[in-house]
Amino acid sequence: MTPPFTLKRPKVKPVHLATGIFVARQNGFLQLKRLNRVAMHQLKVQKSGPHRGRVHPDDPYTSGKVFEELKQAGAVSERLTRDQFETVRRAIHQFVANDQAAFHCYSPHRPFGNDYSTCDRRLVTMDPSHPTDGGLGAVLVNVMGSSAAGRSILNAIDSVLDHPSPTGDLASPFLETEEIASRPPAPVETEDLANLMVLQTEALSNLANRLRNNFMPETQARLLIMGLSLWVLSATLKWSERACNTQHPRLLLADFTQRPRRPLRRASWISVVQARRQLGDYIKLCKESNPPVGDPGNWAEMFDYLGKRCGLIQPRSDTSRGRRYIEPMSDTIRVMVMSCFRDGETLLPFAKLAQRLRQTWAIVLGAEPDDPERIRAAGFGNLQEDDDLAANVSAFRERLEDLQLAARLSDGEHRCAALPEDLP
Repeated sequence: MTPPFTLKRPKVKPVHLATGIFVARQNGFLQLKRLNRVAMHQLKVQKSGPHRGRVHPDDPYTSGKVFEELKQAGAVSERLTRDQFETVRRAIHQFVANDQAAFHCYSPHRPFGNDYSTCDRRLVTMDPSHPTDGGLGAVLVNVMGSSAAGRSILNAIDSVLDHPSPTGDLASPFLETEEIASRPPAPVETEDLANLMVLQTEALSNLANRLRNNFMPETQARLLIMGLSLWVLSATLKWSERACNTQHPRLLLADFTQRPRRPLRRASWISVVQARRQLGDYIKLCKESNPPVGDPGNWAEMFDYLGKRCGLIQPRSDTSRGRRYIEPMSDTIRVMVMSCFRDGETLLPFAKLAQRLRQTWAIVLGAEPDDPERIRAAGFGNLQEDDDLAANVSAFRERLEDLQLAARLSDGEHRCAALPEDLP
């Protein structure tokens, strides 16, 4: 029952997970002080202290100080004027500020979760006092390193990091020669978790193999991180399911029909509610055990937050009052489908793919003969096979066809592929 990891921060996004994995993989990070001073061109007014209400007189982010530093280092041409340099700073900010997730990180400013999250070793940085990944990066690297399938995933991540990115090339004139700030991952007992997640780890290994040589490095990184996000969500559900002695395996009923007032949408919403409730029960169980095993962190909130950001749960907006339900988005579908194809497989019957989606990611569509019974046993209600489940299966097939991951053959049956070029 002891949790395999303690979540330090529940609001984890896939981009945060990426940074945590990159840092854990190379046992450290770069500080990138000069790049930070160049990119953060807007001066900040002090909110407290003797210089409150004005810019700190020793602020190293001022235009003159940054410009002089770069001239002395030979990083800019003598022909570049200060006004032109400010234009360069604004342009650099647009590329590396990561949707306003990068901040003034060095004295006299307080660091706050600086995160460039670029799949390039030259730009891997983080604020060690404020790890935005909640500590999950180190957990994943430890778990993946314990099996051959997991190591193939780590090798794919290394390959992406070793590939120079356009953003890294753009920022390269403003990078200093510096040693990696060592941050060895904390030892974590991951053997039980690795054994519990063997099937999902093998699925991600299948994904990594399919991505290699078929997608650009940036796309590989995005889809791998989405797959690892699904792995984390599945791990919390399976671990809490075992600890709470859940009678039936937890299922996530996906709704692809786009019909919000139908019973299927309500059933999908119930599947999300039950998953969150089980995670909440597990947290309560940990706190009330004798002896206490410690607080694992708010896994329930992470399930909702990370699930929305990795494209599994809808609606994605934090302010939406709509009920949360399962509807994987296009890239999430692509990740799940590719992960279900093993070595040597190019085509799968639709029914086989649906079976593997349920076995691997607990995603239920209503495509298998025993799905209605499983849905009733899980407490999602009684769904009509023709009006609800058949329509859902048909909508999912259409989604696969739109993504060029399935085709209907002359015999009327659908064949699914991991890559569009594998379709007949």
